[in-house]
Amino acid sequence: MADRVKVQSLDALREFRTQVCLFTIRAHTALDEIAGETRGMRPWLQEDRFPFWRGQVRDRLRRVADARAALNRSRLSTTKRSHLEEEQEVTAALAALRDAEDKVRVVRTWAKKYESASQPLVGRMYALSHVIEQEMPKAMALLDGLIASLETYLATDAPAASGADAESASDSPTVHDPTAETVGSAESGNPSPPPAAAGAAGDPAGAGAGQAQ
Repeated sequence: MADRVKVQSLDALREFRTQVCLFTIRAHTALDEIAGETRGMRPWLQEDRFPFWRGQVRDRLRRVADARAALNRSRLSTTKRSHLEEEQEVTAALAALRDAEDKVRVVRTWAKKYESASQPLVGRMYALSHVIEQEMPKAMALLDGLIASLETYLATDAPAASGADAESASDSPTVHDPTAETVGSAESGNPSPPPAAAGAAGDPAGAGAGQAQ
């Protein structure tokens, strides 16, 4: 019929609805985590990393001072000819100090520019969050309505289709099959003679008259 809906698989539609629901939950969780990290990044830079590396600069300055003092004592010693170990310690202490000072500069720079650098990404995140929170529930409601409509359609269409098929079968005309009689006669042992032979056997006089003429 032209007004029937061709439903390939209602189970596939239900599975799609389940996957959409799972995606919505996972995306919402991920966006919440990202939003929390985004809000906490600047305070982490200013209140955690910057004080930490400032403290490292102070500690490594003391290490440099201690290493240089040890080198001076070694040079003043009359019993020690080589000062290689003390010189290597001074070199390592100076390298560690420069690393800490670089970290302080990097943290200070990012603490200042973080807001402007992250703003475009935050805008995209909020746009996606709007889709997840506002549009996905509408899509879920649409799928629920579609599934319910198809379930109702299938429940009401199946009995109607069965009744139509039965009515079509009862209204079909009976077709006479002449071979059925022949087969039935053969099975009983009395085959029906052909029409010409039957006529000749029933009228022998007529047959003789025909030959005389």
